[in-house]
Amino acid sequence: MSIRGNHRRMRRQQTWFFWLIITVLAGFTIGHELGTQRVTAAPHQWQIVTCDVGQGSASLIHIDHDSAVLVDAGDDPDKLLGCLNWAGISKLEGIFLTHEHEDHVKALESVEKFRGTPVYVSTVFEQKQLPSGYTNLQRQLQGQSLGFTGDQCSVEAKTLSPDGLTAHLEASYNDDSLTELLNISCIEDRNLTYLATGDLEKPGVQKLLSQNPDVHADVLAVPHHGSKGAGTALLEATHPQLALISAGKNNEYGHPHQEITQYLAQHHVPTASTIESGHIATYVEQGRLMMVSSHARGRS
Repeated sequence: MSIRGNHRRMRRQQTWFFWLIITVLAGFTIGHELGTQRVTAAPHQWQIVTCDVGQGSASLIHIDHDSAVLVDAGDDPDKLLGCLNWAGISKLEGIFLTHEHEDHVKALESVEKFRGTPVYVSTVFEQKQLPSGYTNLQRQLQGQSLGFTGDQCSVEAKTLSPDGLTAHLEASYNDDSLTELLNISCIEDRNLTYLATGDLEKPGVQKLLSQNPDVHADVLAVPHHGSKGAGTALLEATHPQLALISAGKNNEYGHPHQEITQYLAQHHVPTASTIESGHIATYVEQGRLMMVSSHARGRS
């Protein structure tokens, strides 16, 4: 190999080592290349599952062996139920709906088994958009916290936005998204923070950060399926160890946008998308942030 080739290889090794050290100092090491290990069911120790519901959003937070909290539901009941089965979940302790759009709520209309489950929404969520049969509605105030406890995990969900001080407008549905910071503490000292962001766009992100300037999350649900309109300010502010993108393959919106994926790559943020990986399970194991998925990266 030439001297120039050796020099390039040394630079690559130095760069890799630098980012490894940064990741360790931040609190986690990454267990393996994200999105490549395919499993037929989520491992029992999973803490967050990002569901592959197509062009929509749904995620699960582990509470007990067969129970979880659901954040959004997508618009396809079969895909939602498929994710619940993959995660081994038959009961829901609570349902958070970030905002009214069908790709976040519609699937619940056809899923009768969870009717009666508490549904948590923002102060500006329009009740008429609540899926039929889901009547246990509880509105969350900014700064309010809720707790869920099981034998496996305990979860504190803190509402960061919206503040509910302004009237709800059609144009602001996305920026009215209920934003929850979830602190997930599980047995064996497995602690993880997860920021669920709904479809926040730049104005909503700006307001969120002005009211919560020190917000941080180990795992970030990238706002609005990776839309360019959400910008990169939240990515920069939260310094996530893992960014998760929920979007449908070949969707008409071009999600996730190249500007977002390039930012994540340039800043060396490990990233996984439901487009490539299917359902994604994330957890901490012996201080390492781990991820497995239902599909291998680059699925057809």
